[in-house]
Amino acid sequence: MLRELRFTAIGAACLAAASGCAPDRFPNSIPASTDAIDRVTADEDLSAQEKRRELELLGVPADVINALLSEEREGNQFGGDLRSAFDLIAAERFSELTPDEVQIYADEAAETGTATSFDLDDSQAQAIVLLLREEGIDTQDQLSAFLDDMSTEVPATIPDGALRGIFLDFDADSLIDRLP
Repeated sequence: MLRELRFTAIGAACLAAASGCAPDRFPNSIPASTDAIDRVTADEDLSAQEKRRELELLGVPADVINALLSEEREGNQFGGDLRSAFDLIAAERFSELTPDEVQIYADEAAETGTATSFDLDDSQAQAIVLLLREEGIDTQDQLSAFLDDMSTEVPATIPDGALRGIFLDFDADSLIDRLP
């Protein structure tokens, strides 16, 4: 099934390229081969984010990378790492987080022992990102106001208390020593 998914993803990239939506690459570069892509996706020594970077260097589009890394919990939704998540939260740009960054940030927050563990799956992280973007929530104050407004509803996909626990109650500065 994973091999079929790879061929489907590569086929989609080829169709996009044929329609004028080719990924950025050097003018004389050749497209990535399935062998090169397979070497990256099968490499057990690479983290999900390292696989993303290697695939990006091969010129594989982000959507295709998501499909190729569909089995990677923290690499199948546009990537990121603890540093990028921390930087966006510290800069009060919550709505720019990727689902992978939300998962990574929530996991690290729980590992510090100062935050509740939510162990967000892909759909829950995606729901958080969609809510932040749709509601234009970028700051703790905006999120707090949203959560305190009785007329608003948090989607059922998002675990109870996750938004407050991850973004409001947790002190992001406690992650500074853990940043890459």
